[in-house]
Amino acid sequence: MDIYSIYRRGEANLYRTALILSEPYGGGHTKAAKAVSKLLKDWNYPILELGNYLHPRLSSHLTRGYLKTVQKAPWIWGKLYSSPITESQLIPYMYRKIYTTKLAALLLQTKPDVIIATHPLPAIAISSLRKYKIDLPLVGVVTDFHIHPSRSLADWNVLCIPSQVVPSWLDNTTGIVPTGIPVQPSFHTTLSKPLAKKNLNLDLSKPVVLWMGGSDGFLQDLEWVSMCSKDPSTQWLFVTGRNRKLFNTLQDNYRKYPHLQIYGYVDDISTLMDASDLLVTKPGGVTCSEAIHKGLPLLLTNGVTGQEEENRSFLLQQGLADYCASHEIKEKSQAMISNFDNLERIKWNMLRYKHSIQPNRIASTVEMFLGQNCIGHSPYH
Repeated sequence: MDIYSIYRRGEANLYRTALILSEPYGGGHTKAAKAVSKLLKDWNYPILELGNYLHPRLSSHLTRGYLKTVQKAPWIWGKLYSSPITESQLIPYMYRKIYTTKLAALLLQTKPDVIIATHPLPAIAISSLRKYKIDLPLVGVVTDFHIHPSRSLADWNVLCIPSQVVPSWLDNTTGIVPTGIPVQPSFHTTLSKPLAKKNLNLDLSKPVVLWMGGSDGFLQDLEWVSMCSKDPSTQWLFVTGRNRKLFNTLQDNYRKYPHLQIYGYVDDISTLMDASDLLVTKPGGVTCSEAIHKGLPLLLTNGVTGQEEENRSFLLQQGLADYCASHEIKEKSQAMISNFDNLERIKWNMLRYKHSIQPNRIASTVEMFLGQNCIGHSPYH
């Protein structure tokens, strides 16, 4: 999207504008940004992966570096993620040094009324501009169930957090709103299970397990899939995302089994969830939030060291999921879908969690700041 086509000269004052900033590391931040944009029905809301927009070549290298690190040397990322904030400010510092000048030019050209950030790095860069009297309202949206201390390096007006658990290190001048992790509107509605199964050509009389993994290119231990292929009593939906190598491997070995369906990248995950009795996935924040809104019980496998480990801990503590090692997926899935009381316990905890959050307050919070700017306050001095 050409952002300048949205903010043409003479039009900036006619429309209320919210600029949504993300980064591509991990994918969940931009998925959440797109979900937030759906809440902002009456405004212009361009979404920018900021580093990719301002410096695409550098951003591409950084994204590949992140993926290689979490794949090949996850302990390095885990150490960086868990290190005290006083020892881990190098990345935010370099980000500010590289992007601040171009970011200031972008904001002065486009003149958004409010900034929404789903990743802390753009927010940290935005905060550094306040000393130059570019004083934009800054709304943060957390995309994991664990709030990383790096969020403390940005000067938030409001931070939309995943639950009512508030970290002690958050500045008490920051407005806190427990909105949950935002998801697309389709995850707030449910298609009946028989209709969803029919749409996917599934047997209405057999349970369905949905497995999602592989989008980040991780190698998978897939021996358990062979066991699934020999047991037609349970139907499996495998979603490999953009991992073509994994998709081709599964297709080559298992496409002949009618109770196994193999998908690559899927736009309509909502229908697959509606047809399923259980979701097996690594503990990514957005995917797990989608399942929670669907009331679809979760079985978590190993994820990225750092944020996904913290997500798993939260989800298990809250009774929103169970856990198994990769080689146990087949046995654990079978045990879970056979245990009605356990599935109902997880569904009840998911309902309780949903009642504790207020997803629509993201829109009302942004609207509050837009209203302030509409009555004469300008963040550009």
